[in-house]
Amino acid sequence: MTIDNKLFEDLTRVASGAASVFASLGKHLGEGLKDQMDEKFSGGSSSTAHEDVDRLQGVVTKLRVEQEYMKKRIEELEALLGKKPAAKATKKSVVKATATTKAKAPAKKAAVKKRA
Repeated sequence: MTIDNKLFEDLTRVASGAASVFASLGKHLGEGLKDQMDEKFSGGSSSTAHEDVDRLQGVVTKLRVEQEYMKKRIEELEALLGKKPAAKATKKSVVKATATTKAKAPAKKAAVKKRA
């Protein structure tokens, strides 16, 4: 009987040791996660993010100005060539073009099958 008691005592010690390890591990992970969240959302790093956003807005604005210039230039060149500017795609024309394309696709497949 003393052997059984020692076995149970050892198992109890192992289980309590494992429980304390898991508890401390959970505590450390929680603290680390909290520290990371504080760093991410603290005021110090937000100024860097704000600078990045400002820089990106500047780039987008520059690209938009260049795009408008290119549109005007293309219209001028088309006028010199005597071509009409391309019609802007409307929602109805896109839907109609898509429906036409889908309707033609099965017919092509059927023609290929007949040849074989």
